[in-house]
Amino acid sequence: MFRVRLHRNKPGDPLMLNWFRDKAKIFLIAIIVTFVILIFVDWGTGRMNRGRGYGNLAVASVDGRELSPEQYDAKFMEVYSRAETMMARQGDPSPSSELQVMTSALEEAAFSELIDSELQSRYLRRLGWPIPGRQHAAALIRAQIALSGVEDPDGYYRQYSETPGFVQMLDQYVAQIYAALFPATSRLQNMASNAELEYSIAMNYSPVTARYIVFRADMAAPSDAELQAFYDGNPGLFTDKPHSTIQYVIAGVQPDAQDLERTRLFVDSLAVSSATADTLVMTRENLLAFGGADSLPVAGTPSGAFVGPSLRGSAGQCVHEFTVLSISPSADDRTGASDTISVAHWEQTVLPGIDAIRNALYDAEDQRVQLLSTSVPESDSLMILDWGQAYVEQGQPVPADFPQSVVSFALDSTYADSIGPAFYIPSFRGGYPAFLLAKRTESSFDTTTVSFDEAYASGRLLLTAYTRMQADSSYALASRAMQEMRSNGLSMGMYAMAESLQIGTTPAFYVTAVRQAALGDPDAYSGILANAEFATAALVAPLLTPIGPFRIGGSAAIAEIESRTEMPMPGDPAVLAPLYLSVQANHSTSAFQALMRFLRSGCEIVDLRDRYEAAADSIRDSQNDDSRAPLDY
Repeated sequence: MFRVRLHRNKPGDPLMLNWFRDKAKIFLIAIIVTFVILIFVDWGTGRMNRGRGYGNLAVASVDGRELSPEQYDAKFMEVYSRAETMMARQGDPSPSSELQVMTSALEEAAFSELIDSELQSRYLRRLGWPIPGRQHAAALIRAQIALSGVEDPDGYYRQYSETPGFVQMLDQYVAQIYAALFPATSRLQNMASNAELEYSIAMNYSPVTARYIVFRADMAAPSDAELQAFYDGNPGLFTDKPHSTIQYVIAGVQPDAQDLERTRLFVDSLAVSSATADTLVMTRENLLAFGGADSLPVAGTPSGAFVGPSLRGSAGQCVHEFTVLSISPSADDRTGASDTISVAHWEQTVLPGIDAIRNALYDAEDQRVQLLSTSVPESDSLMILDWGQAYVEQGQPVPADFPQSVVSFALDSTYADSIGPAFYIPSFRGGYPAFLLAKRTESSFDTTTVSFDEAYASGRLLLTAYTRMQADSSYALASRAMQEMRSNGLSMGMYAMAESLQIGTTPAFYVTAVRQAALGDPDAYSGILANAEFATAALVAPLLTPIGPFRIGGSAAIAEIESRTEMPMPGDPAVLAPLYLSVQANHSTSAFQALMRFLRSGCEIVDLRDRYEAAADSIRDSQNDDSRAPLDY
């Protein structure tokens, strides 16, 4: 074992250069291995040699400027690698099988990013930004070396520049610099204001209470004529997007004996080394019952690791260990059961390792046909956590536990098999990972409009029309009540008393929670605390003043804010800085998206992929025919 302190090297010292030369073989091997891996990734994604040898065919054009298949392929590989890396980090033991199902979705994402890259490049050129080159990458590396504290950054850089693969390293830096230019430009042009910071603090940290009146119209079922008029006036309500019904089974991954033993050793090492611990106070009786022991260990001596439920609210089984700090005898209980015991406590959740995850994957793959062929799935080796049917529609949210790959499987018409692979769920409802098995039972991959007769016969027309008409009537009732309050200067309480209406009250809430609820319940069927308009009003409306009306499902509500505890701007920079950075991050994201929408709206984008595929297929067929022709043809 030896240690080299590079920052103490003197100018011209060959130590670092010699070290790099000694390791040149290792670097060369790494470069070759990386190159081979990239080739196999290309083969694995089915895109090797696509677009080569077909002349000047293009996959897209932006204001007449054509984008080549090679650019599209490079962007696809970038998107594919990014998705694969993310899935691997989440613990997925087999990302490739899910990515194969997601090919169409990845291609669409790659095409969109390709167009965005072209638009961003044009925008940067109009602003006069220089195109980054190797000289900019070299300057960046020099700056990083200087900032790291090296005494001779120029000498260090000269030695570094002679290492194998340095030119490839520069090109990677160039790509990184170029990728950072547009986001940096967007951030420089869009800085969050002080007013936005105040708004964010109010939205996230100012508790609000309110009360409200619900108006619900009683109405008769619509007539056939009204149903016909409603159908004719609302065609979008009877237009179905591509969709599928899938039957699914979710099988959980449980830790095995090796995972348990590994966690025991880890917790025991924490206790022996007296690492940072929780301090708990329990009675002797409760502590012995929790640890499953007959007596307490000697003060200062670790109890030994044992398995029990989490004391921190974590899901799954945990390994615990404690050390007694002090004992306070109970004056009322001579048995000692009520003595107060103070302990240092260590806890670690037992998580499944890669072997347990892989074994669960193998079992799930082997049993998927069997599990999906019965109404109540059963397995001797898998823990079945959930099963049922789900409706997956294009553009609509799916259950929170469903990964995006399941959506791709359900809506991809090119995926011939009715049963997909085992889809990995990193954490099922906050607990252990799981695998989702899915089978398509009914699918429609075209946007279709349901006929009047079909909608009428199925009851869909009556239900949809009645719900919409009732919502509109309820809103009209609430609007008239609101107008009467304003005209007569009545408070909501006085109006409710005069009309014998019941007033509901909300618990204290934060506006950000209401907005989050509105995302998953856009029609606010769960109540006023899921209405996005009410969330905005809750921040700005005067206290004890009627506001609304607000739609909540088939009803409507008028509300008034009872209290709003306004939080002052923090005076401590250590508190204020992270708050501002969070606001700026959200502001930058919104500004970036708005700028991209603006750039897209001002140009002509033509998707030429279908034309390219047809031309490429024609050329390949022609080449194949020529290769089979006789020699004297």
